[in-house]
Amino acid sequence: MKFFLIIMIMATCLLFPGCGQNQNISVKEEELIPPQTTVLEFYSWQDEQKYMTQAIDAFMKENPDIRVNCHFIPTSEYGQTISILHNTNEKAIDLFAESKPTVSAADIKKNYVLDITELYTEKENTPISYQEMLNKLKIDDRLYMLPYRKSTWAVYYNKDLFDQAGIPYPEGPWTWKEYTELARRLTGTIDGRKTFGSISFEVDSMWWRTPARTAGIENEMTEESLNHFKEAALWNYKMAYEYQAQPAYTDLTDVSSYDYASRFLNGDIAMLYCGDWMMEILAQQIEAKRIPFSYDIAPLPGMEADNCYMPVTPALLQVSSKSKHPKEAFQLAEYLAGEKGAQILAECGIQPAWDTMQIRQLLQNSDFAPEHIEYFLDYDMAVYTMPDERMEEALKVINHYVGQYLMKEMDLETAFKNIESSLQERRLIQNNE
Repeated sequence: MKFFLIIMIMATCLLFPGCGQNQNISVKEEELIPPQTTVLEFYSWQDEQKYMTQAIDAFMKENPDIRVNCHFIPTSEYGQTISILHNTNEKAIDLFAESKPTVSAADIKKNYVLDITELYTEKENTPISYQEMLNKLKIDDRLYMLPYRKSTWAVYYNKDLFDQAGIPYPEGPWTWKEYTELARRLTGTIDGRKTFGSISFEVDSMWWRTPARTAGIENEMTEESLNHFKEAALWNYKMAYEYQAQPAYTDLTDVSSYDYASRFLNGDIAMLYCGDWMMEILAQQIEAKRIPFSYDIAPLPGMEADNCYMPVTPALLQVSSKSKHPKEAFQLAEYLAGEKGAQILAECGIQPAWDTMQIRQLLQNSDFAPEHIEYFLDYDMAVYTMPDERMEEALKVINHYVGQYLMKEMDLETAFKNIESSLQERRLIQNNE
């Protein structure tokens, strides 16, 4: 009898673990869950496991009649996994995340996503900025996604390298020309070791286009857009090969070179432009490796100092069209994207889409925050990534040829002639109005 009780206690303990410890629960185990309990299958990528686990565990405590099974998938496999789940009947899916609206738009076109227009009701405490973002994310005046976090950008800089060079820390507002000049001054050799003023990201990241984004180029593919992308590609090329103020793209040939955070922490890079998510990455690596590293952030430069757009890309939650529990899945999405979920994300150093003074205070007080975290939060003009899968397709074409240019496999004019020809052939470019 005692042995039977022990077995029952162990089974009960296994039945209700936290979301993070329950990534691959078998559907067969649902028979052990009380029959009144709704079981949801949630999918996201592995980078989100820490804070999404905390948020979903909090949701389950408030909603004991709902059980959430979490599946955190490697980023490289995520898109394929979502596709397989929606095109086979092997596994269930109720709610899933996407990193940007252009990918969400493609999901909608493939009928992976449920229309939640009738399910959504604006709450009295909804921030104006959040409601504005929702309106921008609608497709044909219909709502398919809820933003739960957003990425904004800044320049991270190594304070020690600035101190060693006797150069004051950067402050805004400033321009990409001033960034270039500063990067060149910070490039040199320290104790026989090469240091670069700026960084080159791997060519398939599309981050080379950041200068164009600060000019407000984001959501439409026009001749003007192409000209800005061409200028951004040329700027990166000159920085790497003419000024040698950032590593040559031809040297980024192994997987380790893609780890921009580690390259920054190694002390080889003085500045890099990146999103707010890097705060958490840096804090974790500094703690894990016990690195004596001091950094802060500066505002993102603009083409003109007084005319700089902040690139804003929301991450989204989408109720699957295959969900057998759409109301409960939407309830989970609302929690994660709303005030309570935002509080948990902010405490973990993640910038939520739900933007209030309380949330900002939590971000500023988090262990991950640099001294001037307000540069991620305060900006006059924003350019939002919109849910348009055609733009995503166009960017893939552009990145293919720009990548060949940055790798010295093709000259700039040839690259952009190929880009324009390919975009016209696919009818992805619009005429300037």
